[in-house]
Amino acid sequence: MLNKKYLIIITVLLAGLSNLYSQGGSNYSIFGIGDVSVNNSAYFNGLGGTSVGVKSDKQINVLNPALLAPLKTTRLQTGYLFNQNYVSSESSSLFQNNGKVNGLNAVFALDTSMDIAVTFGLNPYSSVNYYISNPVSVTLDTNETYTGRANYLGLGGLSELQFGIAGKVFKDFYLGLIASYKFGKIQTINTVTIYDQYSFYSTSEKINKMSGAGLKMGMYYEPITNLGIGAFYNHNFKMTNDLEYKYGSQLLYDTSITSSGEIELPSSFGVGASYKSGKFLFAMDYLNQDFSNFDLNKSSKFTYQPLTQISFGFSRLGNPGFTAEYLDKITYNFGFGYKSLYYKVGEDLISDKYLSIGLELPIAGNSLINTTFVFGTRGTTNNKLVQEYYGKLYIDFSIGETWFKPFIREY
Repeated sequence: MLNKKYLIIITVLLAGLSNLYSQGGSNYSIFGIGDVSVNNSAYFNGLGGTSVGVKSDKQINVLNPALLAPLKTTRLQTGYLFNQNYVSSESSSLFQNNGKVNGLNAVFALDTSMDIAVTFGLNPYSSVNYYISNPVSVTLDTNETYTGRANYLGLGGLSELQFGIAGKVFKDFYLGLIASYKFGKIQTINTVTIYDQYSFYSTSEKINKMSGAGLKMGMYYEPITNLGIGAFYNHNFKMTNDLEYKYGSQLLYDTSITSSGEIELPSSFGVGASYKSGKFLFAMDYLNQDFSNFDLNKSSKFTYQPLTQISFGFSRLGNPGFTAEYLDKITYNFGFGYKSLYYKVGEDLISDKYLSIGLELPIAGNSLINTTFVFGTRGTTNNKLVQEYYGKLYIDFSIGETWFKPFIREY
């Protein structure tokens, strides 16, 4: 009996990730460090995520730290993100949703005449959230067939603590620097249950606890009136990776194995530009982060590759005039983009295509509510994978006040 149970459990585990369907978050967050958050701001996601070259005196931009300097008020911002997914495979489909607080950021405008600002914040960097269930059937050499279910649960991700400074170096040229500390854990729990006469279960749990520092540099320049060009480079230092593996079943006592090592989270860079014409703003970005040499939880079923994103944004800017009609004060944002995600499953490239629409709603004083809807699709139903159609609702609330008066200068 024991040999049969061992054979069944090994067969199920070797079946891998085929014929899966999800009941939690995105199936594709099973790979690597999960879904990487390129931009958490509701305002900039309304522009399709475009922000590297978009200057604003109201919005907190931590993707390009140089663009923290033009803020004219000390600002505090927090937000919420709600996800709704429709997942379909060759044989089934379902809806799923989840939500989370989407960061907390503060910028202190120390000197608005020289455009000097400091910032600190805590933001999500990646997210793992899936629950995958796979019905299994195992036929042994004795022609006996056993049925059951394999469940794959993943949760966690990385957060990023940030502190930075930005300023105007000379007319229309800004520089910024953000030091960051990434930390978090990714927990994976796999459970196999067999229902037939040899009913039993087996469970394994793997926990990756990771932490490490990074440094992001950004610049922004306006070579001519109304044209802005931005760029950033984010260098990630080696991260510690403490691994704990637990295993338990009806056949063995619970066991636990721990180890420690290092992983190299790849560095990233981006360039962008924007052009303002009257009440309209046009912008585009290109981002790249090469995961080709990333070695976390590698498998023969998938390979890492560069993460790239290109996005475009269009904005009808709100009228800042005090006597303007309220509808005229609202900023209307639109955008679209394309991502090539940082993994390839078998020979299938996984891409993400999306559209966005957002509003910047002024309320009392310098306070704002930004809301954005993003609609997109990613994945494929080829080779027993899944296609995801998703909607994301971003809501940010920010307040701004003048805490520091400009210095009086005699030159």
